[in-house]
Amino acid sequence: KAVVSTQSTGWMYSKKYEIISLENCLDASVADPDSKALKRVALYPCHGLGGNQKWYYTPTQQIVHAESQLCLTVGEPGKSKLFLSKCDGSGHQIFTFTNIYDHDDFEI
Repeated sequence: KAVVSTQSTGWMYSKKYEIISLENCLDASVADPDSKALKRVALYPCHGLGGNQKWYYTPTQQIVHAESQLCLTVGEPGKSKLFLSKCDGSGHQIFTFTNIYDHDDFEI
């Protein structure tokens, strides 16, 4: 099970549904969500517009890209790559945030 703790990695889940590290946001440009190809993600300056930088943290501890509905996935050990793939509930798609905002407590 590849559970990633955000406490040890310095990631934060913002009120704008962004995943932030060192003032940059996790960004995914997905042209075809039905494609079976693995979609890479990268850090880019936060633009605050959602879209390719908008993510949902689910009750099952998965991180879902809002536009594509694909899950953030950790690659095999030693590769340390993140990519988007079809949500399957595997341990490679489980993330733990220690501090998150309740989405019902604010407006977007």
